[in-house]
Amino acid sequence: MGQTGILVSRYAETIWNKKIKVAMLVGFPILAAVVITLVINEEKMFSAYYDTRMGLFMIAAAAIFVGLCNSNTEVCKERNIVKREYMTNLSLVSYIGSKLIVQGIICLMQTVIFVVIYSFAFEFPEDGLVFGSGTVDIFISLFLIMLSSTTMGLFISSAVKNNDTANTITPYMLIFQIIFSGVIFNLEGAMNTVASFMISKWGMNALGTASDLNGLIKPTDLTAKYSDAFEYESGHLFSMWIVLMLFTVIFAAGSMLILKRVSKDTRE
Repeated sequence: MGQTGILVSRYAETIWNKKIKVAMLVGFPILAAVVITLVINEEKMFSAYYDTRMGLFMIAAAAIFVGLCNSNTEVCKERNIVKREYMTNLSLVSYIGSKLIVQGIICLMQTVIFVVIYSFAFEFPEDGLVFGSGTVDIFISLFLIMLSSTTMGLFISSAVKNNDTANTITPYMLIFQIIFSGVIFNLEGAMNTVASFMISKWGMNALGTASDLNGLIKPTDLTAKYSDAFEYESGHLFSMWIVLMLFTVIFAAGSMLILKRVSKDTRE
């Protein structure tokens, strides 16, 4: 615990001292949220099926991209330091844990920014499934999407050797998340199986459930179909949250497993 505390303090101080980094961490969520509110049909958000579905998709995609950008270079840029300190008794659990703690706080702040800006553009559902408030349920869903995406970024950063590679991979990861979200394309068979490994699918399911997307279907929505993915039940929403938390755990564990080989890594 002592090593974790030291690493948390060091990592937080490092970020705070980089004013451009801080500006990006705050500025990009603001920019993304403002752009989304300009694109979304404010009058139909949370009242019309198609507009709400596409609006939630844009919100989820922005959260995933913000999460990835938060952390996709946070480990690889320290590879030489990690290698040296790991060989002198650095705990990888403490190292990745410190990244998650600080990044978790950042994700929480960014989620607040998202929700506050969105709340100026449209009203969130009043009723919630788990906490009695639609805003709170959507807030938690959005936070878990961003946190799991941030941990995926840490995993990418642990697996590659430099910032250039990490920054090259990140857009492709976002493209995969968009394609396999199940919103743009109707995925069946093997493609639906692949989608089950995507944060976007479960994140979209969580947001759609919290928003009672099925309940917005009207007789005039001829191509809209009831989806079990958006079943308006508290247990269903909670299960989506569990899956998103599992992504966080799996990516964090994967990062540690990769870094265990750092002492043998001869890449420059």
